[in-house]
Amino acid sequence: MSQHLIVVLMVAVATLNLVAARPADGDAQAQIVKFDNDVRIDGYDFAYETSNGIKRTESGVVKAGSKPDEAAINVNGDFSYALLDGTPFSVTFVASEDGYRPVVTIGQARSG
Repeated sequence: MSQHLIVVLMVAVATLNLVAARPADGDAQAQIVKFDNDVRIDGYDFAYETSNGIKRTESGVVKAGSKPDEAAINVNGDFSYALLDGTPFSVTFVASEDGYRPVVTIGQARSG
């Protein structure tokens, strides 16, 4: 195969990837249809949903340390949206002193 043909194929593949990665129609005009936010001294909760189906929730709880400067926040959350082909995509996560632990699900609708 000639180098010219390889370069043409690489450009074609790159172009197709850019087209596939573009935002879906209507995403630029998406509006927030639900928003909740609660910030407290001991933590927080928030959630939102957009008109194009994006959903996000998160809760954080302050965990006291043995010293005042050793406090940490334990966080649980999730977000979901549809990929360009309509396939559901979601991530549920926990972030704590043990690190960030996401669980990615592709192809199943988010429960709840």
